[in-house]
Amino acid sequence: MVLRELAKHLGARFDDLVVEAQGSPISDTEDPHRNFRRGEIAWQKAQTMHEWLAGNHYDFGQAKAPEMFQIPRRSEWEMFLQAHAATGGIRAMAVEPFAIARRDPPEDEATVFRIGQKFVFELTTPEPSYVVAFERYAAEWHPLPLAADVRNLKVQLRDGLNILPRDGKGAAIPLCEYDDTGLHQFAFVVSQDQRLPVDRKSIVAFSKDADIVVYLVQTRIIT
Repeated sequence: MVLRELAKHLGARFDDLVVEAQGSPISDTEDPHRNFRRGEIAWQKAQTMHEWLAGNHYDFGQAKAPEMFQIPRRSEWEMFLQAHAATGGIRAMAVEPFAIARRDPPEDEATVFRIGQKFVFELTTPEPSYVVAFERYAAEWHPLPLAADVRNLKVQLRDGLNILPRDGKGAAIPLCEYDDTGLHQFAFVVSQDQRLPVDRKSIVAFSKDADIVVYLVQTRIIT
């Protein structure tokens, strides 16, 4: 059962994923564990859950049950990113540059860093704003703290050039990848509205009534 395996993979409660996947709470008379074991799920609900998995965790589902996940879907989050993406305004920059010569040309437009190399982001905005950032690796998105306190997912931007992440005095807090090579994608969600949420689902809903700009950048980590 893909949903059960996904719960283990994410370290999430199975019941919570069922609620999110079916788009409604579990009734007092339902036992999702028993229903899934017995296959006692209405086809409409099963289809809704399948579409949720295909739209939000396609790569995981395809790896676990390739016969069930053959056509990739785009999640609400991915459609949001595409609809609000800006051109330029962001770049990843090495803090301590050193040679990264390669024999083969890069496969994408990602900025290349070596394992252990420190880097930061330069984000340029036309007006004072607020920003929340996320990192995608191995088909999963994760919050990216931008302040000294890793619990602080939203920081204020000044107009012009901003170095991120940074501490309370504006000094850069370099990032460094020690384990995960390959492509990393970053999304910086910017709004002038201080009410900008910090989780992806709320941001998508918030964007329907607020002006939001998304700055996208990629890095590739090599050995």
